[in-house]
Amino acid sequence: MRCAVGTGPCAETVHAAKFAKSVACAANVLFNPPSPEVAISHAPGQDQLQKVRCYTLYYPGGRVYAGDTEGHLIALALVSHRNGRYSYTLEGNGFAAGGLDTAHALLEAIASQLTAEYVEAQFHHSPDLAKADVFDLTAGPHLNIRLPIF
Repeated sequence: MRCAVGTGPCAETVHAAKFAKSVACAANVLFNPPSPEVAISHAPGQDQLQKVRCYTLYYPGGRVYAGDTEGHLIALALVSHRNGRYSYTLEGNGFAAGGLDTAHALLEAIASQLTAEYVEAQFHHSPDLAKADVFDLTAGPHLNIRLPIF
C-alpha cells in the first residue's frame, strides 16, 4: 500500500470505497523505505472506479522535491526553517504557508495542496533533477502520496 519512486506505471484503477485498503502501486522501490501516506478522502457514498497517481515527496533540506514512479525528480517547494517553524512556497503557483512544527508536518501540508493535474504540470514544465548527483534524498523525511486523477 505504499507508492515509491521506481519503474513502471502507477496510474491504477481502484474501487474508491476500498481506496485506503486496496491501492498498491506497481513500482520498484529505488531508494526509499516505506513511510506514512496521506489518505485521500472521497465524498460520502462515492462508489466508483478511481485512477490515482503515486508520488514521493522528499525534504533533504532547503526544498521539497517530488519523485514519480518513472524515476523523475523535480523541485516542488522552497522551504525556510526559522525559530523552529517551517514555511514553504510552492514553485509552480506561489502558494505559501507556514507555522509548521515538524518536517513531516511540512510534507503533509504540501501534500494537502496538491492535485495530480498540478503535479503532472510541474513535471512537464520543470527540469528533471533525477540525474543530478547532488541530492541525498535519504538525508531527510519523505512521504508517499496518491492523488486521484479526475
